[in-house]
Amino acid sequence: GPFMERARSVVRGQDATTPVLYSPSEINNRAARRVGYEYGFLLGEPMAFHAYCVLGTDGDGPTTPFQIDVCHVDDSAQINQRGEDLRRLKTAGFVTQFGAG
Repeated sequence: GPFMERARSVVRGQDATTPVLYSPSEINNRAARRVGYEYGFLLGEPMAFHAYCVLGTDGDGPTTPFQIDVCHVDDSAQINQRGEDLRRLKTAGFVTQFGAG
């Protein structure tokens, strides 16, 4: 929120055209929760997000068929939620990292 708005102001003070990406918190990404911003937040700037499996992506990541299936369900939930967020915010989105699965 406020930090991202201040950071954007600093960037805009030097550069009027480069996109300033903002993102939901990691817990919101992993849990596929709604991003807490409403239309008008950093208007015109795109939202970046990650698609990480809720089971984690450190080490080997999901290795069993069950874990992989859970990750696929979780991936779908994350992408669907971010789609809703992007429509509400009326902005573009960038998936900037992908987890194992």
